[in-house]
Amino acid sequence: MVGTLVSVIRSGLLFAAVLVVVLILGAGLAPDGQTILYASVWITTLLVVAVGAFLVRGQRPIAGAGAILCAVAGWLPFFWHTPPSGIVWTVGLIVGVALIAYGSRQDVAMPLAIPLLFARFVVGWAFVDNASNDQTWLPAGGGFLSSATASAARAPLDFVDPAYHSFLSGVVIPHPGTWAGMFLSGELAFGLLLAVGLFTPLAAWGTMWLSANIILQKSFITHGTFQDKTYFVLEFVALVTAAGYAYGLDAALHRFLPVRWDDVLTGATRAMPGVDRPRPAPMPGT
Repeated sequence: MVGTLVSVIRSGLLFAAVLVVVLILGAGLAPDGQTILYASVWITTLLVVAVGAFLVRGQRPIAGAGAILCAVAGWLPFFWHTPPSGIVWTVGLIVGVALIAYGSRQDVAMPLAIPLLFARFVVGWAFVDNASNDQTWLPAGGGFLSSATASAARAPLDFVDPAYHSFLSGVVIPHPGTWAGMFLSGELAFGLLLAVGLFTPLAAWGTMWLSANIILQKSFITHGTFQDKTYFVLEFVALVTAAGYAYGLDAALHRFLPVRWDDVLTGATRAMPGVDRPRPAPMPGT
């Protein structure tokens, strides 16, 4: 239990550090939301493609091919704005995750792997799907600004509302384009990483942060946040169980990572408790 808590905290601190840097850069440079979003699309796509190519060379070719397919599927809806694109990228993501699951099956070392895989994928897919609907949130005067303004103007419903309304009014609403771009970027990046099970602790922290903001925007006590609270619980489960080891890229990748970074990035000590437990042996030729 103590080891799990320490591992979760360490990954949370890394996520917080990355988040602070991103927020400072976003606030300082104040680029428009489209620039932030498309930069995130390319960075996330290239990261997953690079991991996939590495696994292809590391004797996990099927998992690597699945990662590359998922990266392309996540990239597609942002550059192909036609009705068929939704079906194509969703099918591509499902097939890619299935390939990752099949290609990493020899690396799975945890119970309840299939339910965790399903929960992880559904939440990740939902975030990517929402991010792909960027036409309604951007540019600066789009749906994001309307939603933030309405939330800041409503009467407080719980003790957290006054502080969160002040944050919206003083920080978010004056820069709607920047914040909309960063929020959508988080949905895309964290959602895709969660769906494919790559660096799952960081992805889980990121999606929990996004879900918490949505819950606070609507007020925690309202019935309209039921779906968001459900997502938050599933994200928390993915965090504490290191669900990337449930037929995800973390399972295939972790044997190549240094032990210290393995735990922070993939949650190895939670997926395989016990410091003396051996890792899966590399395939011949690695």
